[in-house]
Amino acid sequence: MPEPLRKCIAAGIKPPRHFGEVQLAALFPPAYWETLKSGPMTMHGVPLTTKDDFEPIPSFYAIVRPSAPGSVRT
Repeated sequence: MPEPLRKCIAAGIKPPRHFGEVQLAALFPPAYWETLKSGPMTMHGVPLTTKDDFEPIPSFYAIVRPSAPGSVRT
């Protein structure tokens, strides 16, 4: 584990965890939110362990918007 990440966790910041379609639906219920697009992706972060190229970070993205008024889905 990179030292900066270890320090963050030691300071009380929650460690990274999985996030996907299930978590998206829990945070943005489909009855109230329309998901326009979502899926896995790779972010490129500043290296924490080497001085090489950017580090790939497995990620998930979502583009959501509130459902139109009166169109609450169940």
